[in-house]
Amino acid sequence: MSINTYTFLCPGLFLMLAGCTQSPAVSSTHDAAFIGSLKPAMPTDIWQRSPEVTREGRYTLVSVKSADAQREPLNQLIDITMPVSLVNSVGDGFRYLLFQSGYSLCGRYGADFAELLNRPLPAVQRRLGPVRLSEALQVVAGPAWRMTVDEVNREVCFVLRDAYLAQARPASSPVTATPAVAPATTNNKSPVAAVVSEATSPGATSTPFTATTAIGRNPFNGKHLSGKTTAPTSVVSTASPAPAPALATPARKLIGTPVKALPSGPEWKAAAGTTLQESLTAWAEKADCPNGGHWVVIWQAPVDYRIEAPLTFRGSFESALDQVFDLYRPAEKRLYAEANRVQCLVSVTGRPVDR
Repeated sequence: MSINTYTFLCPGLFLMLAGCTQSPAVSSTHDAAFIGSLKPAMPTDIWQRSPEVTREGRYTLVSVKSADAQREPLNQLIDITMPVSLVNSVGDGFRYLLFQSGYSLCGRYGADFAELLNRPLPAVQRRLGPVRLSEALQVVAGPAWRMTVDEVNREVCFVLRDAYLAQARPASSPVTATPAVAPATTNNKSPVAAVVSEATSPGATSTPFTATTAIGRNPFNGKHLSGKTTAPTSVVSTASPAPAPALATPARKLIGTPVKALPSGPEWKAAAGTTLQESLTAWAEKADCPNGGHWVVIWQAPVDYRIEAPLTFRGSFESALDQVFDLYRPAEKRLYAEANRVQCLVSVTGRPVDR
């Protein structure tokens, strides 16, 4: 075989080998496509998808993606001015910002944050926006506090940053004062609360003891009970020369008609000539909120009523609200109030609240 024959055979051999090496790649591509077609269809994840549009009309495309503010209410843009008549403290500012946002302040915080809530709101922070709601909350809190969000319960919490822990006041546990009790011993060897008094006769010591029981109270329905129930007083006299003590005759039981206790608590007065909105706003500024600050009244009703005669209620702030709105039920245009105890907000509208 000549040299020219080898020259033509070598390129042909290389082409045959190259064709053999490319066939497995084509086969693996088809196998992967077949396996992918057998996978079940996954549901659409609305949190990780590209914007979608739909055709509206002939030449208009409209996005059907939900708005960012609907998915993340704390990132919505706000532009508000907090009125002086409603917002006085930092706690009032937080509640005003979170009103109708679906979120509320955490109910668990320390003494440092409770003190911050009672601080007056800076005047420069009454006008906020356009800014995101989450940023507005951090502006009101200040640089010492780091904001965390509990998405499960929809609560906004603030934690003191590590750099400011040294400046925080040490937490003090509440101390309950306990009156001193002097033990006294009688013939039955049972200890009783004793009050030492001056002896009535030489050589004899009288030790009277009084049993008192405090009556509880319910601060939410206005039925406050005050006073003490005092048991009959018995005096045990012990004389040193006498072998046995002299026991006083027990007092007779008092039988009478039970008297219903009047509601106790702060008074809420509405002067004649003022309006219902003005009176409720004045009451809210004096009512303390359990989470710090004071209550806030949001008046959204189109009407307001003038108070013709002075009104006085006694009890808690919430019980006073119930009593005053009961008076306006027969009105031509009724008012509907909804109280949010967590945020300490009272919303007054002209129509029932949809649930």
